[in-house]
This record gives sequence, C-alpha cells and structure tokens, in this order.
Amino acid sequence: MNYTHFAIIGLVVLGFSFSFAYAHTTVEVAPYEIEVGWQDEPPVVGLLNAITIHVREPGDVEGVSTGITNAFKKLEASIVSGGVSKVLDVNVDPRPGHYYAKIIPTKIGSLQVKLIGEINGVKIDTVIPIEDVESTSVLDFPQTSGSSSGQEVAALKNAV
Repeated sequence: MNYTHFAIIGLVVLGFSFSFAYAHTTVEVAPYEIEVGWQDEPPVVGLLNAITIHVREPGDVEGVSTGITNAFKKLEASIVSGGVSKVLDVNVDPRPGHYYAKIIPTKIGSLQVKLIGEINGVKIDTVIPIEDVESTSVLDFPQTSGSSSGQEVAALKNAV
C-alpha cells in the first residue's frame, strides 16, 4: 500500500468521525435567531448538564449579531420528553444573549425545548429538538461487553 491509499483511508475515517458530531439547533423567529443545545455533548443519563440558549439578532455589520439581553423577561422555556414537560429555571450567562438551565437527564432518548412567550413584542411559540441523551456506555472505558469478556476467557485458556 502506498501513501495515497493511507491518505484516502485516513480522510474516510476522519469524515466518518465528524459525521457523528452534533451541532446546536438554530431556528429563526424574525428578526431573532435562537440557538439551543447542550452545554456538554454528548448528554449522558445521570450526569449534570445544562440546556444552553443563545438569542441574537442581526447587527449593523453583515455577519455580526447582537445578543438579546432580558430575552426571558416574557419568555418561558420547557424541556419536553414524550408527553411530559418541565419548565426550566433559565439563568443568565455573563455574555449578552446567552442563557442556560441546569438539568440532569434521567432517561436516554430524544428531548425538545419548547419556547413560549415574547421577546420585545415578537411572539415566540416554537419547539426545538436537541441532541438525544445517551447511556453512560458512551463514556465507559474499558468497554464492558459480553463479547470482550468471552475474548478474555479464551485468552486465559490459551495462556494456561
């Protein structure tokens, strides 16, 4: 195999590793952009995390946005899982337009953030999907699967 083959294989593997990265979800509610996601990704069952919310509007300069302060003055955020929801206790981050709500996910699966109310007179009523909560197995090392223990037993038999 030559270096070209190694380079192609490396790029393919690198491409697959990036396909699993999860970005925050951004929705537009004119004139605002609202970005929602997890503080720590991937979100894992039983570990303290936070839902982050960034509210901004386009600035005077192209490509530059301005964070909206006091966005949650008349806006409520809830976390939704299936038919169950919970109102989030939204905290203000020191950066303008950045907010967060601490949460400990208790089940694996899909969650959504529901925003209802208004920002500066603009009605907001939207549901934003966020990254699925994972089991702790995504962080486990070394892996503890039945197949690896079978391999360990075989290795011990061969050693004896």
